[in-house]
Amino acid sequence: MKIKGKIENLSLYKKFVSIFMIGILLVSIVAGIAIHMVEAYYQKMLYKALTENMQYSANEIEDYMDSMEELTEIILSDEKMQSSLSTIKYEASNSLEAMNALRNIRSGVGLYYQSFSDNILQYITLYTDSANAYTNILEADSVPKDIQEEMISRTEKEKGKPCWITDYMDEYGLFLGRTVNSIESYKLEPLGTILLNIDIEKLLDKETKVAQKNEKMEYVIFKDNNMLFHTGNLSEESSNEIVKENITDYKIVTLQGEKYFVVCGEIERHNWDYYCLVTWDEMD
Repeated sequence: MKIKGKIENLSLYKKFVSIFMIGILLVSIVAGIAIHMVEAYYQKMLYKALTENMQYSANEIEDYMDSMEELTEIILSDEKMQSSLSTIKYEASNSLEAMNALRNIRSGVGLYYQSFSDNILQYITLYTDSANAYTNILEADSVPKDIQEEMISRTEKEKGKPCWITDYMDEYGLFLGRTVNSIESYKLEPLGTILLNIDIEKLLDKETKVAQKNEKMEYVIFKDNNMLFHTGNLSEESSNEIVKENITDYKIVTLQGEKYFVVCGEIERHNWDYYCLVTWDEMD
């Protein structure tokens, strides 16, 4: 009653101001709720769109990697390549037969590269005990010799199975190694080692279908919480921060002062955690 009495005793001007202020407060509350609901809905729609894009690109990346394995299979089973590699292995390196065989190998590797070249497959190198065949010797030799030797050693341990090497993806690209075994021998005697180099960033650019307004997107790939790759516009420090966020679906995170909408996916076959980032400031 006291409150009612006080209200009744207010001047008309104060009553009007009070009603006006209460109205503004109610409108502000409703507007705040509406903005929150719209933003939550927008986040879910963006998550849905990016998830579909990521699933598409993840499938396409796996398909591309399968096609590279098929390419190595074709090279491994090529009778002319097999014959030439056997000649190089068993003939003196300065013999006419060995020199002709090496010429055939270099020509064959070059033809396969040209047939499959798409600006994503960067080069093919075939290593033998006495000589190597390159499609791009400058690019191949930009990788330190000790790393080349380490990749060959790891590939040889797989005894002819595809060997995906991700340790140097961020700096030198993704590598596929495979030992070329003699198909004429039951012992599958090794004749050489083939390495394919794939530009993972160009693969992502090609395979990711992005809505036009969300063109500025970044990608980070982890395996067992170890970063394998990040796109060039993200720093290594920012990229490593992502895994600490424990993102299970999507989240807005701040990396070095910039907000990103981050979606997490997976490239299942290779057990890669795959993150897509959109600059959130552009979405506001």
